[in-house]
Amino acid sequence: METKITTIKLRHLGQSNDSTVSALETSTGEHLCYIIEDGPRLVKVKHHTRIPAGTYEILARTDPGSRFMQRYSKSFSHRFVPHIIGVPGFTWILLHIGNSISDTSGCLLPNKRYYKLGNDYVGKNSTDAYLDLYKYLDDLFSDGHRVYIEVARGEVEKEPEDSEVLLPEVSPTPIAVVEPEPPVVVAEPAKPTVDAPPEKKKPGCATAVFLLLALPFLVGLAFFLFMMVAAIGGSLFQ
Repeated sequence: METKITTIKLRHLGQSNDSTVSALETSTGEHLCYIIEDGPRLVKVKHHTRIPAGTYEILARTDPGSRFMQRYSKSFSHRFVPHIIGVPGFTWILLHIGNSISDTSGCLLPNKRYYKLGNDYVGKNSTDAYLDLYKYLDDLFSDGHRVYIEVARGEVEKEPEDSEVLLPEVSPTPIAVVEPEPPVVVAEPAKPTVDAPPEKKKPGCATAVFLLLALPFLVGLAFFLFMMVAAIGGSLFQ
């Protein structure tokens, strides 16, 4: 009987120093989910390094001692956990639920969507993505298929048209021309109003003329009064 072989492909989308995002697709290019992984390392750092490019087999791991097997069999009645084998320098590489690099130690995390948080890629709706992927693999295993995953690394390729990526579109920001602000004029406080002293009136020409005309009259009047006083005084001493 001929062995059935199915190869799914992990297509590279993007990476940061510490994280990687890829699209997992069927052999015919049908989108399955997005995968969040650790970042690339020239030298492997335990728990913080993604697996290298290559083609590896996926087995249905049923080890009851696996914490993921215990958790998923209890929560979802699953009978296996997808286990990637044959990766040079790596062991126990699984496909399991998780959203960010803090949830993995080299394993692959299925997600429905992804976005960038700071410098790192983060996934969303991982549980739904994992359940869909489990059903897809379970059908293949039940049908007698041997399943392989072809892992590609390198340049970012075009994303599938039906992707649900949540990366925000960034429009170019127009350069604003800032005109210099007019100088601020600080108003000086108003000085208190001081009433000027009343202006002294100087005697005018009319007053001087009046005094000159009245002077003979005043002299005559004074002489008359003097004579009257003298006459009265003489009569008193006679």
